[in-house]
Amino acid sequence: MLITYGDVANPIDLLTNVGVTITVAERDDLVQDLVKGSSRGDVLAKLVFNPTFTRGEFNSAFDLVQYFGYLGRDPDSAGSG
Repeated sequence: MLITYGDVANPIDLLTNVGVTITVAERDDLVQDLVKGSSRGDVLAKLVFNPTFTRGEFNSAFDLVQYFGYLGRDPDSAGSG
């Protein structure tokens, strides 16, 4: 299997785009996984299950759900006027 720059750059670009900081050793492990034959999907799964990424996405999703709940309320139900 030929590993191209794109195969290695995609996971690194993903990290940059989502704002997850990993150590050089963790990054090298991900690249070595690609070199050893892991699919890009497997590497992506490792990135997605990173605790920092998971926590950040959970917080964003929670805020969004709360906002949608706020939009769905009946603003005049308590006679605010």
